[in-house]
Amino acid sequence: MALITAAGKQSVADSAGAWFNNQLEKFDPVIHQPLSAVTWGRDIKLRTDVSFADESTSYANATYTASGSHGDVDFSGANDTSLQGVDVDMEKTTTPLMLWVRQIGYSNIEEARASRLNLVTERLNAMNLKYQMDVDRMVYVGSYRHKMHGLVNSPKVTNLSPVSTGAGGGTTAKSKTVDEILADVNEVLSSVWQMSGLAFPPSKLLMSAELFGYLTARRLDGPSNMSVINFIRENSLCLSVLGKELDIQPVKWLSGVGAAGTNRMVAYTDDADRVRYPLVPLQRVAPPEYRGIHTLQAYQAMMGGVEFLYPETIGYRDGL
Repeated sequence: MALITAAGKQSVADSAGAWFNNQLEKFDPVIHQPLSAVTWGRDIKLRTDVSFADESTSYANATYTASGSHGDVDFSGANDTSLQGVDVDMEKTTTPLMLWVRQIGYSNIEEARASRLNLVTERLNAMNLKYQMDVDRMVYVGSYRHKMHGLVNSPKVTNLSPVSTGAGGGTTAKSKTVDEILADVNEVLSSVWQMSGLAFPPSKLLMSAELFGYLTARRLDGPSNMSVINFIRENSLCLSVLGKELDIQPVKWLSGVGAAGTNRMVAYTDDADRVRYPLVPLQRVAPPEYRGIHTLQAYQAMMGGVEFLYPETIGYRDGL
């Protein structure tokens, strides 16, 4: 039934009119999912020998000791009967594996309409996004409730001295010259390299998105159009020692995580023999459960804590 308003305009009030209005509407069938920055797969390798049968993960670090003179070489004589020995001290580190479970439910009516509404598919997408976001949090900052730390806030990692004050009187990149910024970066790389006994210079540097954006936008003084971040890549300690450019990446979790709420940089080697994350990937629990016209399908994963096999190959620096 059509109604005539006081203004003389006709409005459609019956179901037939509503149907007609829908025919004039062009619906976009693409479902636009929520935006989220998930980068854990880029910045850490997985420990893949874990399963749902495991309750925890562990690893051991060995310390070698040898008797004799410190800082020199001890030789033995042909007639010596008292020989120098060596010893090994083993230290085991254990972290729990936490069960992560989610359930997807749908009715047979929803399943029949899935080709048009995509409800079942979108619920799966929602669960997978939640899983990815939770792994991302566990990798970078861990779980405060379970007293587990991540890649960017572990007490096992040495927090190097804050960046020095530049000629402009500040510690942030905006108040420093390009050479001072490069010196700050190379200083954290050099410090970690020395902590490892000059065994492994860091090949990767994580920084806040704000700092990454600023260094990308800022150009060198003079006629050069090179960005500061590319200048750092091409003039870093990593390139000099390893022969490859420093891998610099932005991470959202580094904003305000440093001392006194400052931004933090993390220098390390992204290698499963140095640091890794134990994870049993998300998978479906078979078979599904049926309740009347409803189907319930469970999915599970196992998440652990970041394993710092060689914490001396990682370093933090705050303030830049």
